[in-house]
Amino acid sequence: MRLSFVIPAYNEESYLPACLVSVLEQTREMGDAVEIVVVNNASSDRTREVALGFAGVRVVDEPRKGLPYAREAGFRASTGALVANVDADSRLTAGWVERVLREFEGDGVLRPDGAAEGAGTGVLCDGVGVVCGESMGAAGGIDGAGGELCGEA
Repeated sequence: MRLSFVIPAYNEESYLPACLVSVLEQTREMGDAVEIVVVNNASSDRTREVALGFAGVRVVDEPRKGLPYAREAGFRASTGALVANVDADSRLTAGWVERVLREFEGDGVLRPDGAAEGAGTGVLCDGVGVVCGESMGAAGGIDGAGGELCGEA
């Protein structure tokens, strides 16, 4: 299953490197099963150049300022069955990618015990994601409050 990371970025040249390193560290062995799309959202700093300095990162320019526009541009540019919207100032927690892929190997529906069933796709938001009605808090447990698969950002 291909996992797309969409990272909207407006003037994030100082935060973006740590975010990209956290994603790349967890996806190094995945090859073509992962893509990283940084959406340069009309930045006036070096955000675009910083993103292009990382091998395997694709930059999409979105001239309309605003997170909804940036996320839409990233979503349209992505090719994965799963799309993870990660804020440029976020860092993935250890094991986040492995956990997400394990959860979505089934039907993409999270169960209170963390088990998934069947096969499917999903959209992950805010660095961690909106998925089918259950939620994992920062400690990694399901809390049932609002549909997010979450790790600490």
